[in-house]
Amino acid sequence: MLVFLATLGGVLANRLKVPPVLGLLLIGALAGPQFLALVPQGDTVALFSEIGGMLLLFAIGLEFSLSKVFSFGARALAFAVFKLFIVFFLSFQLGQALGLGGMGSLYLGAILAVTSTALMVKVVEQKGYLKRREVGVLVASLVVEDFFAVFALAVFSGMGKGGVSAAELASSIEFSLLLLVAVYALASWLLGRVLDYFLKYQAHETMTLLALGVGVGFSYVAGALGLSPSIGAFLAGSMVASLPRGDLLSKSVSPFIFAFSSIFFLSIGMLIDFSSIYQNLALVVVLIAANAVFKFAGSYASGYLSGFSGNEAAFSGIAMQPVGEFSLLMARQGDRFVGFDLVGVTSAVTFFSTLTASLSLDRFREANAALNAFLPRPLKSAARGMARAFSEAFASIERAGKSSWTAVKLNWFYWASGVFYLALGWAAETFFTVASLSSLTGFAEEQVRLFPQITVLAAALVLTLGVQRSVVALAGRTSRSVEKLSHALSLVFFALLLPFVAVSFGAGFGETELFFLIVGVLLLFLVYHVDEGERKGEPVYSLFFKK
Repeated sequence: MLVFLATLGGVLANRLKVPPVLGLLLIGALAGPQFLALVPQGDTVALFSEIGGMLLLFAIGLEFSLSKVFSFGARALAFAVFKLFIVFFLSFQLGQALGLGGMGSLYLGAILAVTSTALMVKVVEQKGYLKRREVGVLVASLVVEDFFAVFALAVFSGMGKGGVSAAELASSIEFSLLLLVAVYALASWLLGRVLDYFLKYQAHETMTLLALGVGVGFSYVAGALGLSPSIGAFLAGSMVASLPRGDLLSKSVSPFIFAFSSIFFLSIGMLIDFSSIYQNLALVVVLIAANAVFKFAGSYASGYLSGFSGNEAAFSGIAMQPVGEFSLLMARQGDRFVGFDLVGVTSAVTFFSTLTASLSLDRFREANAALNAFLPRPLKSAARGMARAFSEAFASIERAGKSSWTAVKLNWFYWASGVFYLALGWAAETFFTVASLSSLTGFAEEQVRLFPQITVLAAALVLTLGVQRSVVALAGRTSRSVEKLSHALSLVFFALLLPFVAVSFGAGFGETELFFLIVGVLLLFLVYHVDEGERKGEPVYSLFFKK
């Protein structure tokens, strides 16, 4: 039944002249348990879907070797951080306006902020744009977004278990990444020799099994380390792409990738609940429109500041629309914090965001022209100034090359200090929860309970300083443009980190919203006054950022 439905979805998509992924999503919605119930959403479908998702990310990695991903490193990191902050901030405020409360707004912000790697790349590939210059940066930025999604899921999962320490999160993710890098280096060395052995003894029929073993096996390793299996699958594909004869593995596994990824898209479509959409129709429409506007604005601004042209930034704004599997996982955990079916609403947004990207991707030039006509001239002038400054900073980083990463390692003090403050705050929070404070006066108890919040703030500030100094170290030198990039990135990183750290310590959201406002004012001040300050020889924002 699955194979028949996948075939029917492909035929339907061809008849409607839309990418096959949309046909698969629609057929999955119609045949799934929420409508015709031709196929139950059982363990078998879940297993095939998970394998399909892994192989799809493996195929994406085959198009982008790890050296190519690293060549986009600074731009991809800047794009991901800026885009995540803009979309998260706007979505968080929308949740507040809709009356979802602090927790519901946090879930909504995280759900809409993340773009689906699988859906985005599939739409771009089927439209014939996979070779465009900016696509490499987008894919590399989505790897960064996956790490953000893993961190957010860890925080949300910990809340369901009674709280999780931000220090534990930071240390566990860091440790898992180090182990994954070690496994990657060992696997790369072994795989090259195994491939030579198979070629030497003409064992071509085993190439398919070897490719499947690498893709699914590395996904399993990443999952066992507490990271997303999709990260492991992407790295496995990149590893194969970097081998001298890696194209043999790529060709041998492509039919399996096509078959299993089709089931993956079918299973996403099966999550769509038409009755839930009908009951929450107004909310679904609002979120679909908000996702389209927020993602386009965030991706366009991030792309332009990362060195894209106007047309390339508009292409990014449309291509980065799809909401995907990570968002659905978050929605499953956030159902209890909102008064509606969050999974059903998110699945509807997933379908329509993919539809939006597919139908409008060819019109990115018209979208850029319309935006240029709409934006006021002072804002465009300030944006061009910031883009020039950031481009100079990226050029400095790219000229510095791999040697600059050694300088970044020297900033370990900031990262270790940040984790120390987080651990101190977690210990204080645990102590105050267990210990009896009845002997203290009301004022004294209030002051004592502020201590964990102070350590959280100190940790966030120290980690932010680590980001700022790392950007300067990557460039290998200090210049005005590098300082602008480092200050902006550190501000945005701080704003993105603080809400999740606050949640892990049970902090309120009033302070978080106030901080969002302060960061927004500082960023606007930085953008609007950069040109005027440079003409006078002294940037205005230097009042806030002394060396």
